[in-house]
Amino acid sequence: MNAKDKGRRGELEFAKLLLKRFGLEHCRRTPNSGGLDLKGDIMSFEPMLLEWHFEVKRQEKMNIWKWLEQMAEDNADSDK
Repeated sequence: MNAKDKGRRGELEFAKLLLKRFGLEHCRRTPNSGGLDLKGDIMSFEPMLLEWHFEVKRQEKMNIWKWLEQMAEDNADSDK
């Protein structure tokens, strides 16, 4: 399995987990996985999740500093 498939599968599993855990009606992968003006890997228009930004990482090695940098860049972009 390549990295894109691995990431896509993780995002789908996380979206399904949110749907089931919180009884949501709408929660799915972000188109182009955050590659457009939409940020984050998971999107939902449910009122309880509107302020949340989800990045799904399925990696064997943690890289917390890189992930925090991505979060800061995404937040800066959303302020524009």
